[in-house]
Amino acid sequence: MYFLPTEVQLDIFKCFDFNQLSYFRQTNRFYKNFINEYNEELARKKFDKLEILYDFEGGSSYYELFMPEPKLYEFELSEQLEKKWKNGIEESIPMFICDFDVSINIAVCELNQNTYHPASYYSQLPNLPKSIEEMKIARYLLEQLFNCCFEFVQIDKEIETSKDISKMVNEIRFGDILEPLDLSERAENIEINVENNNLKSTKYQLSNEFNPKIKFSIYTKEVYIINNKPVSDVEIKRIN
Repeated sequence: MYFLPTEVQLDIFKCFDFNQLSYFRQTNRFYKNFINEYNEELARKKFDKLEILYDFEGGSSYYELFMPEPKLYEFELSEQLEKKWKNGIEESIPMFICDFDVSINIAVCELNQNTYHPASYYSQLPNLPKSIEEMKIARYLLEQLFNCCFEFVQIDKEIETSKDISKMVNEIRFGDILEPLDLSERAENIEINVENNNLKSTKYQLSNEFNPKIKFSIYTKEVYIINNKPVSDVEIKRIN
């Protein structure tokens, strides 16, 4: 296999699931480096559901939380990133937004895996990190989530209903979304295009119920079909 062209090796590795890739990664340095280099094109750890649970009154004590060891998240910060993180801490920029009119202290990420032995995994993130170490832990945990794939993601329509939308990030992207997004009744300036291969793209604008001056552009593009269902990329951008 070492003597095969790179594109052929990549096609072979695309046939493996996440667990099989993990096995190959541990066999030798060549496979480890190859899989790491093309990680974004290969299978990811699969979960059935991701749900964000807001903890208002210490409810996280009910969960068995995963806490990473320092060696997993410790790395040397660049001056630019350290300055950005310190600014976020000083200005109390929240990591999550919520449509409830309450203060969020902690958010718990719940991962469900409905295999032969159903299991749930929980990780805790502070909504307002108070130290660089908490920022490092949050960065590590979010990176792990971004390297997974999900059958179902439960995210409320924060753009429309959040009472603190002004602090939401300016751009969010999702890849390989299996289920189509429902078009909101509040959608404006709707544009729908169908290409020659019958793949559809939809673009529209959405405003916040409590702050209509803040608007976002939502763009979904079907990239391929699997099991007769479209798989889409989604891009959300703030436009004012």
